[in-house]
Amino acid sequence: MHDCGYNSGRGVSGVDDRKHFAETIPPLDAYATRTPPNPKQRTTLDTIEGYVNAAEQNGGGWVQLVFHHLCDSCDAYSISEPNFTALLDWLQTQPDVVVETTQEVIGGPVNPPVQP
Repeated sequence: MHDCGYNSGRGVSGVDDRKHFAETIPPLDAYATRTPPNPKQRTTLDTIEGYVNAAEQNGGGWVQLVFHHLCDSCDAYSISEPNFTALLDWLQTQPDVVVETTQEVIGGPVNPPVQP
């Protein structure tokens, strides 16, 4: 990924609410950052909020939430707009939670596209 101009890469697991509560800042491996399981249609808000709460209660870190589709049951990996809005509203009530993009956490230059 580095040779293609990327500053980071993301895995699809590695954070849970039992053993690994968050990715470190900076990440252990910027090209394999760890995330909680990607929310699916049936993932409850309590579950998503639980990942954030578990990180807060265990030293903090980066809880990288990955959403694939914002729609009402259009895909297995979707979250409805009302649930997403409720999550954003909840995040705003959390005084110690900072919401940032991957670029803001990882940093580095924005590189031009790699030419074939």
